[in-house]
Amino acid sequence: GFEIKLKVKSEKFKVIEGKYLLKVGNFYPHKNVERLLLAFHDFVYSDYDNHAIKLVLVGKRDYFSKRIEKQIELLNMSSNIVFYEDARDEDLISLYKNAIATIIPSFAEGFSLTAVESMSCGTPVIASDIPVHREICGSAAIYFNPGDLSDIKQKIDFAVTLVEISRKELIEQGKNQAKNFSWRKMAQDTLKIYNSTNI
Repeated sequence: GFEIKLKVKSEKFKVIEGKYLLKVGNFYPHKNVERLLLAFHDFVYSDYDNHAIKLVLVGKRDYFSKRIEKQIELLNMSSNIVFYEDARDEDLISLYKNAIATIIPSFAEGFSLTAVESMSCGTPVIASDIPVHREICGSAAIYFNPGDLSDIKQKIDFAVTLVEISRKELIEQGKNQAKNFSWRKMAQDTLKIYNSTNI
């Protein structure tokens, strides 16, 4: 039995109680969720203080998520993993705002909207060290090698134990960084490209 939380009407309530890390998006193989689960398992069992921390997986249940569910059972991690399907915008905002951090472990991304959303909501980002994340997050994220389990675990540890002042700095940097990717700016930039080409 996987825990599927009911959505809460008012934003005053937390959608998920307690401490958690957030992963938003689908479960396709290039999203690297299987390796994230192994690293999260190591993190949870490396220290008694981590036992209550959850990983919230926001995304559509499909063929790929079934594989993830099997892995969770094998790792005996059901009590630490929460699947959250069909998150509305207000749910997502609450999920971001109350998370310790958003983790994006992908091997590849076209454009990481999750990173922008997370930074806009004032939530630290732990991301795979790939060019698109460097471009979007700049120095406002904690990076890891997506193929290295111990590096992923260490960066989760680091994000969870960040002292308040460092966390605030990271959040501030993230909010400023996210401003570079507002929808209006993206629309204007796209328009400039269209106008500069002779179509």
